[in-house]
Amino acid sequence: MTAAGLIGLYHFAILLPSRAWLGRFVRHLAHHGVRFASADHFVSEALYLTDPEGNGIEIYADRPPETWKWDGARIEMATLKLDIPSVVAE
Repeated sequence: MTAAGLIGLYHFAILLPSRAWLGRFVRHLAHHGVRFASADHFVSEALYLTDPEGNGIEIYADRPPETWKWDGARIEMATLKLDIPSVVAE
């Protein structure tokens, strides 16, 4: 059950092939005046949008697995501010 008291889809994600594609998508959103949130998760970089029905849409690109940091058997992850200018410059 979601916070709104409804059961159903509340989020879906689309994996882009690269960080460069993510940068192109940022430029596309900006060109059309679409507002979005973003995050750096260490293993991926993501943009977050909401569709007209309130469903979350995540558009993301994974970082290369060889760059991921490990703490024993766990991958280090976080939710930090995404460096948008760096993504766009890609």
